[in-house]
Amino acid sequence: MSNRNDDGQFLMLLVLLGMGAIAFVIWKFSTALGIDMKAGSTLLIGMVAGVALIGFGWWQETSYSGICSVRGMLPLALWIIWLSMGPAMQQWGSIGPMFAGMTDETRPVEWWANGYTRFGVSLLILGGGYWLVFRQERY
Repeated sequence: MSNRNDDGQFLMLLVLLGMGAIAFVIWKFSTALGIDMKAGSTLLIGMVAGVALIGFGWWQETSYSGICSVRGMLPLALWIIWLSMGPAMQQWGSIGPMFAGMTDETRPVEWWANGYTRFGVSLLILGGGYWLVFRQERY
């Protein structure tokens, strides 16, 4: 048992303030891009994850002589960012009125926001990116 008088209220306040700050950043980011908060949070988390992967590759390249280099992590990071753009592209490319929270997969969208186009570009990013990486490593 502890004879401390606090019951974690300060920590709870810090957690709530941190969550509020994250929600505010996501809200401002989503409003600036004209998308709802769900698509904005997906896009923002994907961008952060992509940048973190590139940073991890740079750290591995400088610290451990290139086990996972920036060049090797770049296609994966771009692929994650591309996948996170899916809900936002669906809202940007919708035909007809699109309201916040309407992320129905059956709504008609422009060709560049279509699922087939997103899948094709996804294959191009991963396949072409790693083909270029391994092609350059052979020489």
